[in-house]
Amino acid sequence: MTDYDTADFFTDQSLVPDPYPYFDHLRTKCPVAREPHYGVYAVTGYDEATAALKDPDTFSSCVSVGGPFPPLPFTPDGDDISDLIEQHRPQMPMFEHMVTMDPPRHTDARSLLNRLLTPSRLKRTNSSCGGWPTASSTSSSPTARVNF
Repeated sequence: MTDYDTADFFTDQSLVPDPYPYFDHLRTKCPVAREPHYGVYAVTGYDEATAALKDPDTFSSCVSVGGPFPPLPFTPDGDDISDLIEQHRPQMPMFEHMVTMDPPRHTDARSLLNRLLTPSRLKRTNSSCGGWPTASSTSSSPTARVNF
């Protein structure tokens, strides 16, 4: 049995098959819990997560890919580090990907992407690509492993 108070969510392999009891444990503590190993916060409450996601002035997406592992390329100073994030963003992992962008850059990139991801366009793409996984898996070696 895993001791959820000391478990390291990011590296504890016992959590991989079924992480939900760990999340349930965090929710019993409070909707926002500090993770003891890396000093990050786990937001487990729906309302709290929604509020954080809708408040990019307070919560940045700059570490959404690497989490607590790649160190920040600066030393945080003060309560508002927005200017430091923007100054050092090109030094952060995958900074050019939308998932790590904050408004207004994210808004601009999403606006361009939304023009490509219309329902009719996705339907056409899906119908033309629908057989690829089957064709790929049947044409490969019988001992080959494929992850979808």
